[in-house]
Amino acid sequence: MLAKRFSNTRVVRLEGGLGSQIIGFLEFLYLEKFTSMETFIDSHYFQESSLDGWDPRVSKWPWALSRYGIHLKDLKEFSGGFATKRLLSSVRTQDRALKYSWQQLASTFRERFPIEDEKVEKFANAIGLDLKEKYAVVHIRRGDYVQVASLLLDESDQITLVKQLGALLPSKVLVISDTVITNEVKQKFKVGSTQEFIFIDDANVDAGLLHDLMRLAKLVVASNSTFSFTAGILNETDALVLSPLNFAKREPTSSPDSLFRSSGDFFIHRPSKL
Repeated sequence: MLAKRFSNTRVVRLEGGLGSQIIGFLEFLYLEKFTSMETFIDSHYFQESSLDGWDPRVSKWPWALSRYGIHLKDLKEFSGGFATKRLLSSVRTQDRALKYSWQQLASTFRERFPIEDEKVEKFANAIGLDLKEKYAVVHIRRGDYVQVASLLLDESDQITLVKQLGALLPSKVLVISDTVITNEVKQKFKVGSTQEFIFIDDANVDAGLLHDLMRLAKLVVASNSTFSFTAGILNETDALVLSPLNFAKREPTSSPDSLFRSSGDFFIHRPSKL
C-alpha cells in the first residue's frame, strides 16, 4: 500500500562532503527536470540530530553548495517518516543505472555550479600557476578514507599512470592531497619527468577552491573519491579525465582504454549531454 501511494515520488538523500553533495544534487536536478516524479530531498545528515550514533572515524561535513547559490532552505524537504524516506530513496540506484550517466548529468547541469573565477585566479598566481596555460591535476584522497574505505587507491597507481601519460602531460602538474605529501612520494612523482610539479597539501586551503582548480585543468587523474570524480565530470575544458574503475564501476558509459589498463584500472570520461 505504501509503495503504491508513493509510486511517483522520489527522495534524494543529500549527505557527505562537497563531492557527495554535488552527486546528490545532480540526481535531484535530473529527477525534477527529466521525469514526472515528485522529487524531494532528505537533509537529515546536516541536522544536529544526525550526530547521534555517528561513526567517529568518518568526517561530518557541513553544507557546501551555498557557494553555488544552492541553499537547503530553498529545496523541497520530504516531510514523511524515516522509514518512508529510506524506502523511496532506495530505488535510486535502479533509476541511475538505467537512465543516465554522471558524465551526462554534469554536462547538462554544469551551469548550476559556477566557478569562483577571481578567487581561483588569485590562488593560482600565489602558487605560480598561469590559468591561461594548460596544466594537469592529480588528486590523492586520504583523510578519513584511511579508516573506512573498502579500497584505498595507492599513490603508486597514480604515479605509474602519470609516467605512462608522459608527453600527454602539460608542463605543470598539480598534486592535490587532503593530507601531507611525504618527500618520498614527491620525489617519486618527479623522477624521470620533465614536468614541473606543484604540491598542495595544506588542509587550510578552501576545498571548493581546489575543486574549481581541478575543473579548469586539461588533464585530471582522480582518486576514488566523489571530490575529484565530480571535479572531473564538471570539468570546463573538455579535459582528459581518468578515474579508477573500482570507484565508478556502475557507470554505464565508461570503458577502460587499453593504453591505461595496465595501471590500476582507470577509465576515461566521455561526457555528453542528455
